[in-house]
Amino acid sequence: MFFLFFWGSNSRREERGVVADVCPRCRQIRPHMVVDHYRVDHIYFIPLGKGNWIATARECFRCGGEFHCNVRDYERMVDESTARYLGVERLLRLTNPELHEYLDDDRQDEDIPEDSPRQVRDTSLGPEPAPPPSKIPDLPRRPALDNTDSERQATAIRQLAPFADFDRQAVVLTRELREFPKMPPAERDILFDRVEEYLARRKRLDAVLALTRDIAGTRPRTGVLAIGLALCLAISTAGVTLAALNWAFPSVVGSSLAAAVIGVLIGGWSDAGRQRKWFRGTYIPAVEAAGLEPADALRALELVQKDPQEQPAATKALARQTATLRLVLETDGKWPPATIGSR
Repeated sequence: MFFLFFWGSNSRREERGVVADVCPRCRQIRPHMVVDHYRVDHIYFIPLGKGNWIATARECFRCGGEFHCNVRDYERMVDESTARYLGVERLLRLTNPELHEYLDDDRQDEDIPEDSPRQVRDTSLGPEPAPPPSKIPDLPRRPALDNTDSERQATAIRQLAPFADFDRQAVVLTRELREFPKMPPAERDILFDRVEEYLARRKRLDAVLALTRDIAGTRPRTGVLAIGLALCLAISTAGVTLAALNWAFPSVVGSSLAAAVIGVLIGGWSDAGRQRKWFRGTYIPAVEAAGLEPADALRALELVQKDPQEQPAATKALARQTATLRLVLETDGKWPPATIGSR
């Protein structure tokens, strides 16, 4: 008896949102779509779950080039329709403020320097004519910092300090706070709002991770049921085949493999159902009972999946089920959350 057994993996992609960044191929600031790539295992081309995260890339809207990226480089992402409405300049300021600040500083270096070569004249031409009177009006001076703003600046830098070692956004905000005295009052208020928004988000993520560490151990284990069911079906089928075909070895092997595959599929399907039931009946209600958002729980687990250092084993194992949690939230209408432009 001849038996074919097909297994392998496919790729899957999920679009996260649009950001502005430098395209290495175009050599210009371009809108990019940020995309997560997953590897999905399959048996007989039947996918086993949502897959495991492989990498995150950005795709240029102009040339189609795809480049590696880190989502922590961007302060936020917007949907495609909002990106088309904003335009590249405002999209850059909103999604990639660090690059926008760098370009602004670079443009300041394009001013005429004091030691410009054009100021070196041949003495035979006579004295340099006097410059014409300036027509540039006097610009208003930026108001000095009062004690309240100075205290808010120092407090904000102190609150960001614990995250500045590993979070790029905290580094960007700290750098902008050090340039705080040069900002006009309107930009100062916007900066304080961004700091408060960041600290509130970090507080929510830390609360979600603390809650996850407490209840991650109650999650049902995966794989045990599939392996046990596959072994039981394989042994049972082998016994039946031996009794029916009188020790026909090829038939025994083929039928046992077929039974094991069926057991793996049934067990995997059952495990996936138990995981969804646990997320829907235990994890999400616990997150909501703590006054947190399920979307924050998904973001926290995605961060653990991409940077699992200093996390308990149960939390790391739960982070590998982010695709299942995303599917449950999508089914229940709790994902994606409201984005800019869709509120």
